[in-house]
Amino acid sequence: MSTNIARMDADAGTGMEKSPKDPTVALFWSFLAFHVGLWTLVPMLTQPNAPLDTMEMLFWGREMELGYYKHPPLPAWLAEMATWVAGNRVWPTYLLSQICVATCLWAAWRFARDVLSPWLALSAAALLDACYYYNYTTPEFNHNVTLRPLWALTTLFLFWAASTGKKRYWIAFGVAAAAGMYAKYQLFLLLPPMLLFSVWNPRARRCWTTAGPYLAILLFLVLLTPHLWWAWQHDFPAIGYALERTRGEATWSEHLVNPMKFLGAQMLAVAPAVVVALLLTGKRFKPRTLDEGRRFARDFLLAAVLGPLALILAISVLKGAHVRSMLGAPLFTLGGVLLLLAMEARDTVRINRQVAGRCAAISVVLAAALSVANVAGPYVSGKPRRIHFPGEPLARELQQRWQRSHAKDRKEIPVVGGPWWVAANAAFHLPGRPPVYCDLDPSKSPWLDDRELLAKGGVLVWDAEQALDAGDLRKRFPNVHLEPPITLPYATGADLKRLTVGVAVIDPPAPSNSAVLWRMLIRSPATRPFRSFSSGR
Repeated sequence: MSTNIARMDADAGTGMEKSPKDPTVALFWSFLAFHVGLWTLVPMLTQPNAPLDTMEMLFWGREMELGYYKHPPLPAWLAEMATWVAGNRVWPTYLLSQICVATCLWAAWRFARDVLSPWLALSAAALLDACYYYNYTTPEFNHNVTLRPLWALTTLFLFWAASTGKKRYWIAFGVAAAAGMYAKYQLFLLLPPMLLFSVWNPRARRCWTTAGPYLAILLFLVLLTPHLWWAWQHDFPAIGYALERTRGEATWSEHLVNPMKFLGAQMLAVAPAVVVALLLTGKRFKPRTLDEGRRFARDFLLAAVLGPLALILAISVLKGAHVRSMLGAPLFTLGGVLLLLAMEARDTVRINRQVAGRCAAISVVLAAALSVANVAGPYVSGKPRRIHFPGEPLARELQQRWQRSHAKDRKEIPVVGGPWWVAANAAFHLPGRPPVYCDLDPSKSPWLDDRELLAKGGVLVWDAEQALDAGDLRKRFPNVHLEPPITLPYATGADLKRLTVGVAVIDPPAPSNSAVLWRMLIRSPATRPFRSFSSGR
């Protein structure tokens, strides 16, 4: 790649020359394969049901909308495509999550190889595996997981574009930034700091005299237009959802306490990686003397890593809003690169191998911790986790009831409605994967409304421990009738109170006489040759 700013062929006086056959490349790809394999297998083997956010992606993704009431659509699209390819199985979402993490590792490694020695570049990428955001939290495929690689790629492509001025990198930057906005609007927090850097830094400022940035902006807006149009048509529901979650009058102390809580959570998340990095930097963190090219890379990384963090903290200080710690997840993908570039580092093969090995060991320990939590958690807490929800048994029971007592001429349940967690779990495992009428609220499921549910028929399900207003239900759906509840054990061997699911059925309207005559005609033996011909048999 011709984007190198300055290769460190002899870093920190070690005289470590880059050999024609660089051993760090094979080590990096082996490390990557190890991570993907480990963190795909752990949830596959220990999670009998999809996690909360993953199930939400799956019921959204079935509809392939341009947006949803909480977030933009890309993660739901990806989850739907992955499960469809595998025959409606959940495990591809676990692999999809790790592909996202692998992309983050690759972006860190690829950036580091432009400004660090090959061995330090390996360590800069491996340090991510010691960070909480890139291991323990990743089996739950969601918008946060999808945003991380796109945030990393947006940063990497912008660096290459600003460094070389080549149009292909500006195009890649525009595409990655638009894709990041389709993943989660949080990517926008990256753009103001980078814009400020491009104005403040003399070298970066020169890019505005070329066509590259304007091409990237135009491409970004063009690609984002379909989603913006959808959002405008639906009154920008994701923005409304975000504002609703932060609404409220904060006390004076929360303007200080909430930002400090967020900052503290970020420090804890990256602490293991920083401790491992001490093998390279030592405890003093002595700043490195850099040439002009690497100073540009360091300043770029300071803006890319610390700029969004400062912006989040400023918003929290001004609003006094509680900021969820996971908002910090994409900020530190290039944090290891920044640390090893800005500080003096002992660059020997032995120490770098130790760093990669310890990062892998931390990842294994956290994978074991997740396995224990998944398997032993209910025994210790006496409560099930979301992954223990009996989604598949619930779907089987609903299907049997539908076929036995209702609409025998329709084998598949047309619609599943109710509180989304129970309804989405049932719908995912039902034949034909019917659409979900989320919370019986058309604003949350714009592909359905009461009229369509009445026209198609379907089942309503809910946790029986939650109150249900039967009068309101009958008012909205006159042909609804309550079924005996379904009682099921959770998907764990622990002795837990069983789940009780309330069930109501909305029968589809009786077919008209013309529809009955048409059905009789097409089922007649006399039409069998025509049916065979039309089906290609």
